Amino acid sequence: MFIPYSLSRIVGKMEKRKILYLDDEKDNLDVFEYSFAREYQLYLASTILEAKNILKENDIEVIITDYKMPEMTGVDFLESIHKDNPHCIRIILTGFHDYEIVVNSINRAKIFQFVTKPWKKQDFKIIIDNALELYGLRERNNNLIKHLIDSNNDLQVKSQSLKNIAEIHSKEIENFEKITAHNLRGPVRSIGTLVEWLINDYADLYDSNAHEYLNLLKIRIQQLYDSMDGVLEYIKTGLIPIGQQTLLSQTVDKIRKSDWFKDHIQIELLTDTFPMDPDHTFSVMKETLKNALDATVSSSGKIILTCWKSEGESHLKVSDNGRGIEEKYHKKIFQTFQSISDENSNKLGLGLAIVDKIAKLYRGNISFVSTPGKGTTITLSLKNILP
Repeated sequence: MFIPYSLSRIVGKMEKRKILYLDDEKDNLDVFEYSFAREYQLYLASTILEAKNILKENDIEVIITDYKMPEMTGVDFLESIHKDNPHCIRIILTGFHDYEIVVNSINRAKIFQFVTKPWKKQDFKIIIDNALELYGLRERNNNLIKHLIDSNNDLQVKSQSLKNIAEIHSKEIENFEKITAHNLRGPVRSIGTLVEWLINDYADLYDSNAHEYLNLLKIRIQQLYDSMDGVLEYIKTGLIPIGQQTLLSQTVDKIRKSDWFKDHIQIELLTDTFPMDPDHTFSVMKETLKNALDATVSSSGKIILTCWKSEGESHLKVSDNGRGIEEKYHKKIFQTFQSISDENSNKLGLGLAIVDKIAKLYRGNISFVSTPGKGTTITLSLKNILP
């Protein structure tokens, strides 16, 4: 059940709202106390000094003051306490002959409303309740602003922390790349060169078994190269800044120049741009096309890459007419280190895991359809606005 702010503190905390009433005439103070003591927690003052002391010691919500006070006018008093009590709601009591003076002073003293004498209890209570409701609204608004400021500061701290972590990870990956290049790829390259030398220069010295072993060793060395490249690409995915559209024609040109590109790959661009960083777009195209190439090894293989836009979304689809994938493997294809092309495959199985990781970075959706013997279709759909 909704409870107005003016009632919520009474219902929730069983405490009365705090009202300060300043008037130098005792009869007026007595009438005000008699009229409202049951509804509010009243603080009565007959002098400016008493009123200021009450304000120092209590969280007053509404201040009501008579316009004509001996020391200064009620407007001057309200103006003097505004700096230390900015959230208090201010009401002036005045006679009809003071009306125009008070109206001209409303902005200067930040007066919420003025009440002419003699006042009626019911009308005056409505004004006081409205003032209390405004105080509550301001209080909630100030708390919300404070919460937003605190949350923003917290986000800035977390953002800087994440930035520092990303920089550390980036340096670690850079070091890992150097280690891979010098400590791993270098020796593997030397072994590969030695194997090529043995195959080409000493072919007549080996029997058929030796040739088979050397060719198998050559294949394993290339697989090791591919594995190192795959691991590095998977680790680096996500460190590329997000925020740049891809010009698809440029990415396709880069794809066509790749040494693995085959003539039976058809590319249809029905849109000029894709809402993804160019490096990420290239990775998605490369990995989905390579997956299709693995499935269409025969000369009759057909692979189609299509990019198009629909309402609010962009799509990238790769279809092939290859051997397809059995349903029992469908949940595994986007997992790391899963290779299901055949039981004896030695591929690392990171290609589609990279595609899945990129899709999640962009909050995209991947659909997958595959039928054994009829082929596979993988579609990535993204909102047309970069995250």
